[in-house]
Amino acid sequence: MKKIVIDTNIFLNFYDTNIETHKVLKELQKYTTYLLLPNLVIEEFLRNKNRLLDNLIQLYKKPDEKPKSFHNSALIQSLSEYESLVKAKNNYFKQIDKIRSKLNEIRQNPNKDTLYLTVSEIFNSNDVEILEYDDEIISKAHQRSLLGNPPGSDQDKIGDEVIWETLLMKSKSDIIIVTRDKSYLNNIDLLKKEYNKEQSRHLIDITEKISDAIKLIGVEPPEEIIELENDQIDYIHERQERLMPSSITPISSIFGDLTKEDYNLYKSFFKYPTTFTSTAVVNGTEQRTEK
Repeated sequence: MKKIVIDTNIFLNFYDTNIETHKVLKELQKYTTYLLLPNLVIEEFLRNKNRLLDNLIQLYKKPDEKPKSFHNSALIQSLSEYESLVKAKNNYFKQIDKIRSKLNEIRQNPNKDTLYLTVSEIFNSNDVEILEYDDEIISKAHQRSLLGNPPGSDQDKIGDEVIWETLLMKSKSDIIIVTRDKSYLNNIDLLKKEYNKEQSRHLIDITEKISDAIKLIGVEPPEEIIELENDQIDYIHERQERLMPSSITPISSIFGDLTKEDYNLYKSFFKYPTTFTSTAVVNGTEQRTEK
């Protein structure tokens, strides 16, 4: 049977996009019997989920400085719009407090994190094949990192290497890997050659999309799921191109019970930047450009 391997970054990316994309995870739940997961993927998700939530709590911390008071002459105060403006200002800080409070609740109680609950259902399914790593796999991962062979990064951690070595040593299936890690995507031919040394198994493909993996096991996913995932990937790529920090996350991806009024208020005060300024030194002179 063909198996689908989902990398950690795929699960974590759902924290970076809106709640509609959770339908992609719900679709994935239909195919748990096809899932093969190295145990380190689960460990990395649990560890980094908390890091993302901690970053969000910092993002929504109480502002050190409140906006300057509005000009409030007798004429201004006589306007009905002035009263609405004051209420909006006060409500802004109340909503920040509410969001931060909810994030702290989620950090302390994962059962209030709707995304975590969905991913946990996948991890805990009896149909999912889990591959454990051991000391031999860690040793081989260290060697891989020292040699500079993919997958992996220039960082001190060897998570990618451990995941790959786990697949090499423990998997007996034809696999499709879903990842947005360039060290996999840019080295497909090399990784296929290494995995396919065992003639009874093949690395079929490496893709960024869960929907592509579902197609490769012979099922056509719903068009809505394909479109949602395309939109998700477009957003992620756009954010990377604009050098946007991953800690800036749409709050609706964390809890789905935010009211429409609260969510609109959130959007009005926490819009993603549409420009960034870069500085370069040319012929001894600083030049600034905006994109």
